[in-house]
Amino acid sequence: VGVVLRFCACCTDTVLFLMFGGCRTSFDGCGLCSCVVIFFVVDFFFTVVLFFFFKQKTAYEMLRSLVGSEMCIRDRAEGTDKAAALAAMALLAIDRGRPSAWRSHRTSSDPDWRAVGVRTLTLAEEGQWRRAAMVDLDQNVRLAAAQASEKAMDPADRAALLDVARNDPEVLVRVAAIRALGWIATEQDVHFMRDLWPLAPAPARQALVSAWAFPGTMERRGLEQIRWVAETETGTPAIIAAGILYRYGESTRGVGAAMLRKAIQQGIARDRVFAIAMAPYREPQWLELLKETAEQAEPIVRVAALEKLALHPETAAMAREKLGHIAVSGQAGQHE
Repeated sequence: VGVVLRFCACCTDTVLFLMFGGCRTSFDGCGLCSCVVIFFVVDFFFTVVLFFFFKQKTAYEMLRSLVGSEMCIRDRAEGTDKAAALAAMALLAIDRGRPSAWRSHRTSSDPDWRAVGVRTLTLAEEGQWRRAAMVDLDQNVRLAAAQASEKAMDPADRAALLDVARNDPEVLVRVAAIRALGWIATEQDVHFMRDLWPLAPAPARQALVSAWAFPGTMERRGLEQIRWVAETETGTPAIIAAGILYRYGESTRGVGAAMLRKAIQQGIARDRVFAIAMAPYREPQWLELLKETAEQAEPIVRVAALEKLALHPETAAMAREKLGHIAVSGQAGQHE
């Protein structure tokens, strides 16, 4: 449970950034923002683990409280102020709320509500309005337009999305455009996306690797780009690429395995932990590597390896015992 809580805590700011862009400042003193973040982070992670760590009755009670959180957000979205717009955007992010009622806000003079209206433009016949919003003066409106485009999957958006991915001043908007383009990219678009790589910041590079792996795009030379990243780059993008290659098929499994092993054995702690999370654990050779890492690596990496070993029947008891010792000693926390 402590591992999950720590992971959720680390992800909170990232989730806020991905969902609300420029609303970081609001989070510091806004109860609604806290409620939204708790709802989304907990809803995503805890639903997976509740029944493994808690008694069934306790799990049901916690899940009921999550439903109450959503109802709170729905009620708050009925207002007209900035917080109401934030609540409405949160609901749209999970395909809830009242998009038909909010669509009229696309022309609002208030940028927060204009973003809400633009986020509802997910139909092909609304493409002209959606593409116009991609060059709005407000970054949250541009972000909403790119997110709406990802849901629309309209090939007519390709040129506009590529322009946003190249030129938007906000990294988050570029990331959203890259993701949207990944669902509709042609082979030529895949090459254009490769041209973005040299000057792309880290989040955009990670988005490029993910977009190249989207269905259809992977078959349109996306796989070549992923292999290039795995073989020539380092850090998170390369680890993502290696994980994709390992799971794609026999033709790429060897390259992916080699890159993942290298990432587990070398590099900074954060990358090693991520590589461990991406690695399989059921095969004997991976199990041995994880055992070795759990004995020799720095504490935070050892914890990641032991958490993986705790999933395997043969090593579960040993791993949990060692995790308990580390938790009591506080070694991992000292190095985080």
